[in-house]
Amino acid sequence: MGFDVKTLEGDTEIVADANAYQMEGPFTTFFIADGGHGKISGWSVRVASLRTDSIASIRRREADATTTAVTVDSSPLVGLRAV
Repeated sequence: MGFDVKTLEGDTEIVADANAYQMEGPFTTFFIADGGHGKISGWSVRVASLRTDSIASIRRREADATTTAVTVDSSPLVGLRAV
C-alpha cells in the first residue's frame, strides 16, 4: 500500500508503504499506522511530509494496484483526514 501524490506542478510523488496521512501545520504527513486499520497513533511511523499547498491530489495505491482519488483544495484552511 502507499499513495501517489500529484503536485500542482504536475509531478507525481510515490509514497510507498504508507497507509494513512494527515495535515500537520503546513505539511501533509504520511504514516505507517499501527496495524491494518490505518489509524494514526503514538506508535505510527512518519514516512514522508509534503507541503499541503503544493498537493493537487492524493491517490491510494492498493496491493492490487486499485487506486482511489482524493482531490485536495490548495487552501491552507482545508484539513485532510487519514484514510
